Amino acid sequence: MKKKEVDIKSKTLEELVNLSRDYKADLARLRFRHSTGQLEKTSDLGKLRKTIARVNTFIRQKELAKNAKAN
Repeated sequence: MKKKEVDIKSKTLEELVNLSRDYKADLARLRFRHSTGQLEKTSDLGKLRKTIARVNTFIRQKELAKNAKAN
């Protein structure tokens, strides 16, 4: 596993939701900078989208694990 995945996996569900919200706000800022021509490294957009997807995957895994314990 990558270091980033280990860091994400060790977080609680609430922390992951907050992290996802923060990343989405960052993505909106990057998109704005890209549309105004101020973003030099456009690859940051793709990297951030993938990071958001990774966080959302871990959120879903934790939700499913929580539901499995409840049943």
